[in-house]
Amino acid sequence: MPPMKTLSLCAALAAFTLSLSAQKMATPAGEAPGPWILGTIGVGKTADPKVPQTTALKGIAIKVGENGEAAVAYDLDLCRMVGAWTGKFTTPMNLMSRGEYPTAMGEVAFTTGEVPGFLLSTFESRVLNKPAGVLNKDAGVPRKLPGVPDKSAGVLNKQDGALDKSAGGQNIPAGVLENQSGAQENTAGVLGKDSGAVQNPAGAVETVSGPAWKDPRPEPFGPLPEGQARFRGFYVNGGKTILKWDIGGVEVLERPDYLGAPDLDRFTRAFSVGPSKASIFVPLCRAEAPAGKSIGTFPAPGERSPVREIDGTYYLELPPRNERWSTQVEVLVSSSAERIKRTVSSLSMSYMMPDPTGFLGRNHTHWKETVTTTGEVSEKKDEAYVVDTIKLPDPNPWGAPMFVGGFDFFPDGRAAVCTFHGDVFLVSGIDAELKQVTWKRFASGLYHALGLKIVNGEIYVTCRDGLWRLKDLNGDGECDFYEAFNFDLKVTKNFHEFVFDLQTDPAGNFYFAKGGPVKNGGRGFDQIMAHHGAMFRVSPEGRNFEVIATGFRAPNGIGVGPRGELTSGDNEGTWTPACKINWIKPCLLYTSPSPRD
Repeated sequence: MPPMKTLSLCAALAAFTLSLSAQKMATPAGEAPGPWILGTIGVGKTADPKVPQTTALKGIAIKVGENGEAAVAYDLDLCRMVGAWTGKFTTPMNLMSRGEYPTAMGEVAFTTGEVPGFLLSTFESRVLNKPAGVLNKDAGVPRKLPGVPDKSAGVLNKQDGALDKSAGGQNIPAGVLENQSGAQENTAGVLGKDSGAVQNPAGAVETVSGPAWKDPRPEPFGPLPEGQARFRGFYVNGGKTILKWDIGGVEVLERPDYLGAPDLDRFTRAFSVGPSKASIFVPLCRAEAPAGKSIGTFPAPGERSPVREIDGTYYLELPPRNERWSTQVEVLVSSSAERIKRTVSSLSMSYMMPDPTGFLGRNHTHWKETVTTTGEVSEKKDEAYVVDTIKLPDPNPWGAPMFVGGFDFFPDGRAAVCTFHGDVFLVSGIDAELKQVTWKRFASGLYHALGLKIVNGEIYVTCRDGLWRLKDLNGDGECDFYEAFNFDLKVTKNFHEFVFDLQTDPAGNFYFAKGGPVKNGGRGFDQIMAHHGAMFRVSPEGRNFEVIATGFRAPNGIGVGPRGELTSGDNEGTWTPACKINWIKPCLLYTSPSPRD
């Protein structure tokens, strides 16, 4: 019997058995395992213990520090760091969750506001209470602050007294001295560019607002439009995780880390920034520290610093350069403001964390163990449909629950299997005897992996947050780069919006489906947004994402025929009186309500 039939039937039976036993499982205790976890991540506390201060609907939490003694979380839609904390990691992913998602367990050091984590924008300034006799540009007219380049001839850039006199001089983080028509350096507040403008004396008050941003999304879900900040994936190497961002065509790599001491938490962010033509502004944290704590940054905020406080938030400026360059910033939290000040004054920009690119491609194996199981070959010889059984690796050294979500086969006969809890395994030894089937953990930490497809030897996985491509860059049998192949999918807090299956058509397009927002208890729906209860198509290269049908309740399984015919299942419940099989015609509504209703 061909191996494909062997494993497919085994996996289906195993998944069915485990799903029944899952109903008896209690809420998992302790904290989430592993160095990272993808999911809907909450950070911070409010008066309601079930409502975090801030939530990343499509998030990732990452352990940082030499021994994983601290953690940070990111919102992968807005590309922002959500917050940071010390101590325990997050609560575990709960399979039977009805809206309970991983939440920071330790002591929260800081959080950020819900704005993009990278902004391609200039700051605007306006002058208030301007004393008589002060010469300045008209109030309300945008001007460039230190670190923002002026490309006209004669720009002088200044850092520690050094001047760059070349035409269209290159800006640097420490400040810009604009020598146009007699304009003088601004050291006390406002400096206009009009001919003869003079420094604003003490007493003038300037209010600086942050980069103007209005949410361009039609709904408060999903990624920002292309051309703004977009998440492209993350690299893993040992205890280091490097995130990859695309900021309007500029590649930015970021490595978060932690340097701890008694009563002093130092959260570091190292950036490798590609060539750019405009400044990029990065919100670091709220300037207001948690109760009983003080907060600061290195470099310290200031007019000549790449860090400044704007509207209650500390921002870092990444100025334009003609070549790739690296820098770093720290957020420091302590009960002593004086200790933060002393620490910052003892540091200098010559202190540099390693360039994030230096960690790429290193050979470091996370999971060296393998598990060997055996199979049972059917004794039936003459029947058209028989079942061979392969035992799942349960238990295993990683404590990974084996709730099979999807699988496919490599051209050489090996298989890849994904699980609901976010693991991917490579399976070898699938032969006619099944005496030695070897399982190796390839990837982990994914958000409800329920579909897997192998295309041209590469593993693609559908998860609740999008379509991933998993790459082994150094050939050690583990995923080193979790690529966000297409991340246009929208996510809300509803527990029921699972993403099902992954198939391809003869043209190479990818297909998967998403459940509707069934309420806790199974009756009725929460607020319905554009991607609830829908089927999607993604182009072969991952750039184009489209909704092709809506109105599904729980389309738990899809199929694609040899000529591109599309089918799906659906599960009975509200608006769906019986389980059924749908023959999909694009742009039609299938029973359950959709945003178009």
